[in-house]
Amino acid sequence: MKYFIMMLFLMIFIIGCSTQIDKAQEIGESIEETVGEPEASEPAKQWEVYNQETGETEIVEKPEKKVTENAVEGDIIFDDEGELLRLACENAANEYPEWTAPSTDLIIWEDSDKKFNFRNSPEDLSSNIGSPVQNSEILVDMDFIGLEEVSYVKTKNDKWMIGLLKLNGLNPPTNIIIYEGKYDLDSVDISPINTKKYLVFSTKGNDAYLDILETEKSTDERLLEINSVAADNQKISASPKGNYAYLLYDKTLRIFEIISKSKIDEIGFVESVVWVGESYLLYSGSDGTFIYEVKTKKKERLDKIDSVSDLSFNPKEKGIIAYNSGSKGEVVNCQTWIKLNSLSNGKIETFASEKTAIIEGDGVTMYWRFKDNDWTLRPSHVEIPIYATVWKRY
Repeated sequence: MKYFIMMLFLMIFIIGCSTQIDKAQEIGESIEETVGEPEASEPAKQWEVYNQETGETEIVEKPEKKVTENAVEGDIIFDDEGELLRLACENAANEYPEWTAPSTDLIIWEDSDKKFNFRNSPEDLSSNIGSPVQNSEILVDMDFIGLEEVSYVKTKNDKWMIGLLKLNGLNPPTNIIIYEGKYDLDSVDISPINTKKYLVFSTKGNDAYLDILETEKSTDERLLEINSVAADNQKISASPKGNYAYLLYDKTLRIFEIISKSKIDEIGFVESVVWVGESYLLYSGSDGTFIYEVKTKKKERLDKIDSVSDLSFNPKEKGIIAYNSGSKGEVVNCQTWIKLNSLSNGKIETFASEKTAIIEGDGVTMYWRFKDNDWTLRPSHVEIPIYATVWKRY
């Protein structure tokens, strides 16, 4: 009897264990069906960047986008590696006029002796050309509107006019006046939209005006009037395709759409600004340095640089940027932020090409070949107060 009872308990125990094993197998199969095979993690994207603190190039993984505490409504401010800036730079080359495509270090200038000169590159000699400015007149500014043509502004007894000067190789240049101003003004600054249409920024007393001028029709339309202000670090520039414009005046950046003749945006405390293609602006001020998208009004703060001055941009080689910070100038690659060169003595003023900049050192204007070489050359032994390069106008 005892034997029978023991055998009964043993059979119950064996049956129970078998049931538990079957249930465990079912649970395991259910888990496998739900979870499946583990997915392989995507390798982190790496970027080659220049570290300003160490002076070395480093390979880093792109960090996650994170909004900073100082973000305000309407801003996109990421502490990443400048994704919006890279995109703007990469697409910029096709957004400038076709005549900017050839690589040239061309500079044209009026020297302190009121002579006009041009030089194709540091390797070439400077050539003197006939001046469009008479002794009784004052050259105000000039901009390239073609590879061999510049527009200029000159004044005489507070009257002003716009002219076109075209280089003709070894022959004398062609010079014509295309517009004569109707009013007495204290100052005039222009930016060509095309050869027949100009932005005109002028001042009279404490008042400032921004107009669109059509030279063929001799008509102008006012975009903006500013009352009771003092001029400070002004700059006016149409975008490469002429759809937009910016005015930097009294540390306020004003952005306009030219076709609709309407103001798009206004940004305060700005020290320096430059176009990056047709619809992006790179600007710097007391809050740092930003890339700004005109169409959406979105901006991204750049972590690689703080507040800087004299921003310059060249779209070649997917974009290069120059700026001055304190007593030092820097040229960096827009895609990788690798430093192309540094200028320890002098100030970078603008690009002459993707390999050369125009700098000022000890009151002297010079070429600086920053790429593949590192040397400077004076295009003139006489002071150069006013000059133009292909990229200075933007």
